[in-house]
Amino acid sequence: MILLLDEDETFRTGLAECLIDDGHAVCAYSSPRALPDLDALGNLRAAVVDYQLEGENGLHFADRLNRTRPHIPIVLATAVPQLHLESAAKKRRFLSLLRKPFQYETLVELLRLKTRR
Repeated sequence: MILLLDEDETFRTGLAECLIDDGHAVCAYSSPRALPDLDALGNLRAAVVDYQLEGENGLHFADRLNRTRPHIPIVLATAVPQLHLESAAKKRRFLSLLRKPFQYETLVELLRLKTRR
């Protein structure tokens, strides 16, 4: 299962459909507050997390996820042009930092390399 966390409903829905079409199970939420307990997510294989989230930015959420599930590949997605995000993503060993707008195929290919269905 791939966790998708993004406030933009249109983007979240479109990306979820793309991932489902590629054969992935997806659980999609608008914010960390909407998530159940991280332990309740079960068979989590990857996470796609937007940087700008209500209540908690994506870096902080990814840090929490990494503490509980360090083996989960994380992709940080953002439309924010802040340079510090690239170094933050590298420091945290995220799978990738994708700048919005990105091609869905780019994400799908990254996940194919790092996940097994």
